[in-house]
Amino acid sequence: MSVSVNNPVAVEDIANTDLEWCFKPLMTLLNFAGMHMPMKRRKAFNALSIGYSVCFYVCLCLGNTRFFLFTRGTDTVGKWTTRLSYCGFQVTCAYFTFATCFSINRHLPKLFKEFDSFRKSYGSATDNAKIRRIVKILLGLLLCHSCIIQAFIYMTTFNNINPKAIHLSPLGSIQEDYHLIFKIVYNVWLWLYILQMTAILTFFVIFTYCLSKEYSRTNFQIKHVFDKAGKDAPSTREIDRIRRQFEDICSLVETADEVFKHVIGSCYIASVPVICLMLYGLIHNDLMIEENIMLIESLVVVMTIVVVLTLTSVALNFKAHSSLTCLLKVDLSRLPHKDLQIITVFITRITTTNIGYTLYNLFTVDSSTILMVRTVVVDVSLKCGVHGL
Repeated sequence: MSVSVNNPVAVEDIANTDLEWCFKPLMTLLNFAGMHMPMKRRKAFNALSIGYSVCFYVCLCLGNTRFFLFTRGTDTVGKWTTRLSYCGFQVTCAYFTFATCFSINRHLPKLFKEFDSFRKSYGSATDNAKIRRIVKILLGLLLCHSCIIQAFIYMTTFNNINPKAIHLSPLGSIQEDYHLIFKIVYNVWLWLYILQMTAILTFFVIFTYCLSKEYSRTNFQIKHVFDKAGKDAPSTREIDRIRRQFEDICSLVETADEVFKHVIGSCYIASVPVICLMLYGLIHNDLMIEENIMLIESLVVVMTIVVVLTLTSVALNFKAHSSLTCLLKVDLSRLPHKDLQIITVFITRITTTNIGYTLYNLFTVDSSTILMVRTVVVDVSLKCGVHGL
């Protein structure tokens, strides 16, 4: 059920529950997966969460350094490519999760507070019950999917695999009686690791969906206000309220950009180069079959992150700028000079500012980003293919 600002009862209902309640199941899962979340809880539980998160990231750092400490016999180009690909994959994932942990704890409470304040003032395009329901459904799908995928990963890359495989190092120096324990422990840790990344990705998608719905509601209100007026011009107060509502949504996007800036940053600064490195490694024919399987699985994970983040960010950018189309269709001939000034400011705001998520404020992720990423990956693949031939 959509909520309108003209419905004071609905706006009051929104004030009774905050946005943290809607996302609490997903935040609890992230806590379980090793990421400390800024949740309302007792100090003892908060301390336990911090300690658990610190232990998780210490294991992550040890996992990243073991390739250099224990891997030997990697003097061929293919082996070095594989080794660097695994290191690049884990460093990228560490960048994705570890840096995001800091930005979430620093900026997420502020984002929740601003969004709750916005919903109290203007209502909401999506009510709390619907958001909570979406979170729970995606959470169930996420758990089922992660368990199935991790079982497949174990069977293909951990069960009865040559101990000399780089991704299993230092398995060769461990007594054979402990090989199974090492594989199971490492697989469980890897499952929590991938679960954490996919949960962050789910968090990003759901929150971006909520922001996109607010832009859609603003577009509907623009059409509704001018269509309702008929031959009479809408009031200046209504036009300015919509403009201010749009500006407040843009402020929410800016705060959300601070929360997810390392998610976007890891996508383009680290993930795209790692994808190119993995493609280069897969084209070489001197790799073990276990290495090829692990490279393909790692490549799928990284490419999924890049595709989902890019498409979601582009969708938000498109939805924000679609308000311009609605404004340009308005009959301006019957509006007084004061209203024309407000609409002119509104149009200038949309046309001169690229609204959406940014890569550390260097550029905004829009439709041109899709072409940029596709060009880089395809060019590298073609050059590697020619080199391999």
